[in-house]
Amino acid sequence: MKKISILCIFCFTLWGNAQNPVSQESSVLVKQENTVSVIGKVPLTRKITRYRAKITLNLEQHFYANSNCKSLEEMKAAYFEKLKENDIDPTKLEERKMEFLAYGYQKEGTVLVFESDSEEDIQKIAKIQMAGKSVQYLRKAALTGEQRQTVLMELLKNAEENALRICRVANKKLGALISISETGLQDFVWRGYHSDYMEYATINVTYKME
Repeated sequence: MKKISILCIFCFTLWGNAQNPVSQESSVLVKQENTVSVIGKVPLTRKITRYRAKITLNLEQHFYANSNCKSLEEMKAAYFEKLKENDIDPTKLEERKMEFLAYGYQKEGTVLVFESDSEEDIQKIAKIQMAGKSVQYLRKAALTGEQRQTVLMELLKNAEENALRICRVANKKLGALISISETGLQDFVWRGYHSDYMEYATINVTYKME
């Protein structure tokens, strides 16, 4: 039994040694390709296409303002009257009761949403003064198909400039483009009037480096 075990070990050793030259030869044949991976980055300017006013009528705040309105229906009627006085059709507003209930206030209230292609309509709503009312103003910033094409070209140009800069430092030449990975851009976003941050588009690009 002992002789059989020794014989097996000897055979495995011979087999392993026979495999090593092939592995070493294969590793010599594989040549590691030099690459450079960079990020292209450009500022993104969207077009404002729509406006939204999200109005919250809160009877709790209305109560502390010593208002004459004793119910939500009275408060809505008073607000709708003010809308008409400012040439805004109250039937154009969408009511979202559940959204108000999610706030957890003790008294009644509701959320009304108004959208328009005209900023002038939003300005009319902004001028309405009423106790117990708060409004959030938003703008829809969209990205058109033509803009996407332009942005992509600018991103590729910026990525190539970055890659050339790295190659010059490394004393190399920039080769062919190998891969592109684009970060997804939303077709549109809703932003408040006080959101003045700059949005950027980015792209990941890999080139050969010779």
